[in-house]
Order: sequence, then structure tokens, then C-alpha cells
Amino acid sequence: MKKGIVLVVFFSIFSISLMAHPPKSVTVTYNEGKLKIVAVHKVQDPTTHYIKTITISVDGKVVKELAYTSQTSAEEQNVEASLPDIKAGSTIKVKASCNRFGSGSGELKVQ
Repeated sequence: MKKGIVLVVFFSIFSISLMAHPPKSVTVTYNEGKLKIVAVHKVQDPTTHYIKTITISVDGKVVKELAYTSQTSAEEQNVEASLPDIKAGSTIKVKASCNRFGSGSGELKVQ
């Protein structure tokens, strides 16, 4: 009986972890004060499983935190943010967090 309960619990946790996953990749581009972010995060229903937060840091300091209640498509979250006055040599880091599990990040050194 104990073995059966352990198996049920194991498979329940395992199946939940298969449905919840972090973004596969986070691509960051910057041009003339505009930051473009593409977080690849394939889901069945972007209204219930989505990128919940995007955190943008410049040279280690958080400059923007963006929150969402759905994803732009079932394939990815697309974000465009205004970041004027970023100097050449600065490092922009973006962290995208799933509302269910995990996060992914991307980084860019401004040229």
C-alpha cells in the first residue's frame, strides 16, 4: 500500500513538472533606445501558462520590472521596452520568469 501511494505522489509531481517549464531561450536586442525581448516559451494555453515577469537590469542594477497576466502567443512572449541613455559598453540582462516554474535569461553588451 505504501509503495502505491509513493508511486502516485511521484507520478503526480513528475507530470506537473512536465507541464511547467522555464523559457527555452531569451533573446535580447537593443537599438536606438529600444530594447526588444523574445522569450521562447511554448505553451498550450497562453492565458493560464505564461511568462509572468520580465526583469531588466543594466550593469547589475534593476531598471524595469514588467508583469503580465498572459503571453503574447502560444510560442513566445514578445516585449519592447524603452531604455534611453544606455551607453556603449553597458551590459543589459533580462530575466523572464514563468508563472508556474522556472526562469531563463539573456544578456547583451551594448555596442
